[in-house]
Amino acid sequence: MAVGAVAAAARKAVERCRSIGVAVSSCIIPTRGQPTFELDHETVEMGMGIHGEQGVWRGALPKADALADEMLDRLTADQALPAGTRVAVLCNSLGATPIEELYILFRRVAHRLRGMDVTIQQAHVGHYATSMEMAGASLSILALDDELCGLMEAPSACPFWRAP
Repeated sequence: MAVGAVAAAARKAVERCRSIGVAVSSCIIPTRGQPTFELDHETVEMGMGIHGEQGVWRGALPKADALADEMLDRLTADQALPAGTRVAVLCNSLGATPIEELYILFRRVAHRLRGMDVTIQQAHVGHYATSMEMAGASLSILALDDELCGLMEAPSACPFWRAP
């Protein structure tokens, strides 16, 4: 692919992708050596950034399905997913969240997307973009077209991404 085509495909992917994170504990940036923010054991921060940027709200930790619902609702409010849309879903640990908990989040998101008649073309659940010792997850949804689907399925290998 020529550089211009790569840039165009990257711009298209950015335009069609939405992400949101939720934290139940802070990351520790090595140069600081301490958490960038504090949350007690029953508190969650919705919409925070991976390096501790402030979220949209902080409050009592809801049940997993309610958390997944809000994350998906916020993403689809920002970018509609009409019936028939194909998507790639990334359910990512922010570092300290185990994969079992990610699958709880993914299960609800997949159920909701099926109910919207949105097809999950690709599902990625695991540790992809992490921050040291941070407990939480991010949810990313990429609306696919034929070009992006082909690029997502193209053979690749790097430390954080492998495709067949």
